[in-house]
Amino acid sequence: MQAIKVIVARRPIPGKEAEMDAFATEVKDIVAQFPGHIETTVCKPSNNNDPEYRIVITFDSLKNYRKWESSKERESLAKKGNDITDEPPQFKIMTGLETWFSITSDTSVKPPEKYKMVVIIWLCLFPLASLFNWFLSPFLQDWPFLAKTFISTLTIVLIMTYIAMPIMRKIFTKWLYPDMEER
Repeated sequence: MQAIKVIVARRPIPGKEAEMDAFATEVKDIVAQFPGHIETTVCKPSNNNDPEYRIVITFDSLKNYRKWESSKERESLAKKGNDITDEPPQFKIMTGLETWFSITSDTSVKPPEKYKMVVIIWLCLFPLASLFNWFLSPFLQDWPFLAKTFISTLTIVLIMTYIAMPIMRKIFTKWLYPDMEER
């Protein structure tokens, strides 16, 4: 299974910002109850010229996202959201490594600097590779080199993609995106 990140962008009708805040919180609370939900991040507008809110929802698989997408709860929330926004929501669905550092689809939100991405990846990779070699190398010592490399890289990449990087991105969001207001 591959994790999926869905970015929903909405612009509230002027004067409905407080209702949009409450709506975003309600979305966050309700989607968290669905199977496969990993996290939800609400990004408030970063400047007065662009009132767009972004709700970033991460699921463990497309199948679980589709269950949410076809649910009565999501349908009800969509109607509420339509009542306080001036246009239909914009959706972007992402999978794979692009989700490691993607918070929004907004091109005005600057991606993290490359050295910051290197630091975060290294902070995940070094301990995982060290632990893998320390714990599992004795069991794999008689295996051919390519088989050991295949097992170790597969294991480390899976752990990084599904466990370590989502945690690290959440921990280091303010450092990675210092100009973005997030709640």
